[in-house]
Amino acid sequence: MKKWSLRTSLVLLLTFSTLTTFVLAGVGTLVFRLPQISAESRANAFREAQELSYLLEYYLSGIETQLQLASALTVGGPLLEKIPEEHLDAIIGDGKQLEAVYVIDENGRIEGIGLTPARRKARSISSAGDFSTNRLFRVAKESGQITWSDKYLSSITGGIAIGVAIPSGKHMIIGEIAPQVLTDTIRTIGQRNPHSILVVDSRGEWIADNLLGGGRHFDNRAGHPAVQAALSNRDTPEKSEFLGLTQHVGYAVSSHLKWAFLIGIPAGMDNPAFRATVFLVVGTCTASLLIGLFLAVFYATQVTRPLRHLLDRTHQLANGNFGATHIESSIVELDMLAGDMEGMARAIQERQKNVEDAARQLENSERELIAIFNASPVAMLVADPDRDYSFVAVNEVWTRQFGRTREEVIGLNGSQFGFWQSNEDRQRFLAEQERVGKVDGQELWMRRADGSQLLCRISGRLIDTGGQRFVIMVLEDITERRLIEQEIRELNTELEERVRRRTEDLQQANLELGKTLEHLTTTQEELVRSEKLAALGRLVAGVAHELNTPIGNGLMAATTFRDQFREFRERLSIGLKRSDLNGFLTTAETASDIIVRNLERGAGLINSFKRLAVDQTSAQCRLFILSETVNEVLTILHPTLKRTPYIVETDIPSNIELENEPGALEQVLTNLINNAVLHGFEGRDHGLIRISASIANDNWVHIIFSDDGKGMNDEILSHIFDPFFTTKFGQGGSGLGLHIVHNAVTGILGGSIKVESSPDNGTRFDIFIPVVRQKLNRPGSDEGSNS
Repeated sequence: MKKWSLRTSLVLLLTFSTLTTFVLAGVGTLVFRLPQISAESRANAFREAQELSYLLEYYLSGIETQLQLASALTVGGPLLEKIPEEHLDAIIGDGKQLEAVYVIDENGRIEGIGLTPARRKARSISSAGDFSTNRLFRVAKESGQITWSDKYLSSITGGIAIGVAIPSGKHMIIGEIAPQVLTDTIRTIGQRNPHSILVVDSRGEWIADNLLGGGRHFDNRAGHPAVQAALSNRDTPEKSEFLGLTQHVGYAVSSHLKWAFLIGIPAGMDNPAFRATVFLVVGTCTASLLIGLFLAVFYATQVTRPLRHLLDRTHQLANGNFGATHIESSIVELDMLAGDMEGMARAIQERQKNVEDAARQLENSERELIAIFNASPVAMLVADPDRDYSFVAVNEVWTRQFGRTREEVIGLNGSQFGFWQSNEDRQRFLAEQERVGKVDGQELWMRRADGSQLLCRISGRLIDTGGQRFVIMVLEDITERRLIEQEIRELNTELEERVRRRTEDLQQANLELGKTLEHLTTTQEELVRSEKLAALGRLVAGVAHELNTPIGNGLMAATTFRDQFREFRERLSIGLKRSDLNGFLTTAETASDIIVRNLERGAGLINSFKRLAVDQTSAQCRLFILSETVNEVLTILHPTLKRTPYIVETDIPSNIELENEPGALEQVLTNLINNAVLHGFEGRDHGLIRISASIANDNWVHIIFSDDGKGMNDEILSHIFDPFFTTKFGQGGSGLGLHIVHNAVTGILGGSIKVESSPDNGTRFDIFIPVVRQKLNRPGSDEGSNS
């Protein structure tokens, strides 16, 4: 069976869920919307056909009006002896609408004819025509109403024509129109409607359309399904091939013209609305899948991260690392599991002291761990025992666990789709279910949709709801749990053996460790005191070196003055000149100025050192100005700093006054400066240290100590406040400098300290100390934090 990582499984599961959801939604949308679009297209086709019928009738009514001018000559009495043919020609005009106008007597003979200018030369030949056999003439004569004909071959003009007959007493006015006129009219009307248009007469003969090209005059469309439906007033097919395209066809039949008007609107993907809907649904599903895939990866990463930490912690426990490392997780079960594992680790440590008590604690921890693994949602199904236990319902966990959809299993029993790994197991389980009415915790192998097997703990209950029996089955996947239990048993065996071996050694080692711990504590305190005294000793050496210059200058000036005085006294005995007296006075004045200036400089150094030494050794709380204290520290460290290429800048307001222990603060600043020079600027020919301060929340002073040195990585940063930790081990480093800084800030000064650093980006210490030393809520980092 192929194994997947939890992250991969979650990504696939979430992606599949997202894809399934949007595919179902998209398919549902298409199934619901596409038939609507088709129905709307068909309805629009019928509506547009009705509008076209109305517009063409309206247009042709104008032609009827023109012909009624000729009819007016016969209304109210017999026909004039001779209708002037120029009157009929005037009705035709330029021939853009009518090609010919005939005045027919009651026997069908032509008594007058109007033609287009191109045909008037043949008027004498045309006048011999006879309409007695013309179907239009007969129908109009019988009905006595205005009648339009189907398409026919005109015997007078010799071309395809469509005629309209207007009864006028005992005469008949017949006008002939060329199909091209109707085609042009249809195309003009259709300019605002891009859909396909076809007009046929009552026999299905082509009359006009809105397609470019000719050669359709003799087309008979009576065999087309849509035309047949229109002529017989039936529903047209939902889709049909119409004018070269698959379209939804609607029609309208003019009761006046007896013609059928057919409108074709593209169907399927040729329909813009249909195509836009399909593309929109497909695009939405695709975009949703991509977003779901991204979110699935992100969510799976967030979920599996604490589990990986938990597994790492488990391996640490298996290797004997019992150090407390709390693992936090937003998932309650994992957080509980992490807490119980840490409790198990503590219990194992206690068991090393007492074998009997440790065994009991380990057993409790094992039970808790098994309970944690069992605390998860399980798959459930409902079956009908009266129909061979066919499935009635399954929950979502079941579908995910067994890889099957509800549609695949509802109405079938487990043996029909290979749900049970063994048919004997199914029969045994169902037999006990029928006999007792319930089954508790049978462990059976089941089969997923992909053929893989899983071990399930199965429980069943028979319930009766109003005479209808159902069996509720709970299937808990315990395949992984059994593997974990085996690993735990092996781990317990290993831990028991190690406990047995170590218990014998620990009883003797505990006594020795107690003595060693006491000795180490005493040694650490002595080293801290020694480090403080050593720092003070280094200050003494620096101050002594710095005093050497002013004292030497003063001594040289005093010696020179003494020699000049002796020489002056010898000259005084033999006679003193005025120039000698003036020279002696000038020398005396210069020497006294040099002596006084150098003695004042030495006195200042001694006073600063004295005050610093007193503060660091007396550990007394007093009022002091922060800027003055910082300047005194820099004065004392000047002999050390002046031999280096490093610069110290300060930005401290002169009005910050504290009531605290200045000695501890001086010790902190001294150690930080020495630490920066020794470690931060190692191997560098330049460096800048900045010390700034400000008032924070009125009751606290915020001191920032930063340098632009080489910085520290995370591993060093996590241990810098630990005692005896140094990167200069064996090179003079004691590892107590920053430990003393942390203890002085958090203990003596009652404040807090945190540090930020990264390789090649320098180091920054943020120190918060109270203006008046007392217990206050400290800003910045938590008290005692090493970061």
